[in-house]
Amino acid sequence: MATAYQVTGEVLNKNAWEADTNGHGMHVTSTIIRFKVYNLYTVDGVAPGARIIPVKVLSNAGWGFSTDVAAGIMYIARLYKAEEESGGNVLPPTGVVNPMIISMSLGGPGLSLLEKRAIDYAISVGVFIVAAAGNEGEQGMSYPGAYPPVISVGAAGWVGEWSTNGWWRTADVPEDLYGQTYVTTFSSRALPGQDLDVLAPGSWVVGPYTPYGAAHPPYWAQGVPGQYYYLGGTSMATPHVSGALAILLQLDMMDGKIDLNQTLAEEILEGSAYKITWNSAKVYDPTQGKVVEVMWSNNAVGNGLLQIDKAIELFLTLFPSHKQ
Repeated sequence: MATAYQVTGEVLNKNAWEADTNGHGMHVTSTIIRFKVYNLYTVDGVAPGARIIPVKVLSNAGWGFSTDVAAGIMYIARLYKAEEESGGNVLPPTGVVNPMIISMSLGGPGLSLLEKRAIDYAISVGVFIVAAAGNEGEQGMSYPGAYPPVISVGAAGWVGEWSTNGWWRTADVPEDLYGQTYVTTFSSRALPGQDLDVLAPGSWVVGPYTPYGAAHPPYWAQGVPGQYYYLGGTSMATPHVSGALAILLQLDMMDGKIDLNQTLAEEILEGSAYKITWNSAKVYDPTQGKVVEVMWSNNAVGNGLLQIDKAIELFLTLFPSHKQ
């Protein structure tokens, strides 16, 4: 998620994980936990109580090798196995086995055998894995997101984006989502043999972005400095699902044990998603300064848009003893 720790354990980078030198990790992590806006007020994330374990698998420039990704997955898998075997005495809070989610806002054109084995092993020991579907549009999904056992996430947006100044914090998304959601053009479509599970907000997601110790604007910002940027990508959608899964696991842990597994968690997220039955929407594109029509096919929507409240309801239907 960020760039603080080398997976080999050899080096602790001077750049702290909460302000990494690339910016990507900090932005997606803020979606899960929280971020403070100019030290004035705090915007809570999807799961503000989650504990982040940053593991570096990419270079500071944002690229890397499948061997490093596999090593990062194995690091977390072994950490969780040690946590489970110790009865929850490796990570705080002690005395309870803490569930772990690997959230991967990354991807590549193929799945190496090493990555596949690492993913399979991690899932087999009880780790949950969520990954971005990719930003290749009609060219298909990236890996490991396209690998069926992984919970994959595509990017959706809201037709009311940019409707008013400060829309991201003042506008109220309607309760009836019919026609209000669109699939971004960049969100990877599922080709034969690929598995797209759910969509989540991934268009113009605001968050902190200050790599290199100073503002480093995205290309579309035209060099205008700042500390917070709207970024779009399935990378931004992924932490919404990882955070939602963290909430489900918090509820799951009310009886002191973990009942969910990767397969069941995926089924709950898919079964509670809002079905997108339409195939086009008109949205304002600030890069073009006009309203454009966005179109997509069924291979772009997966099982629909993430709904955390419905996922909780479905979980409680399956595990009624967890109701308070």
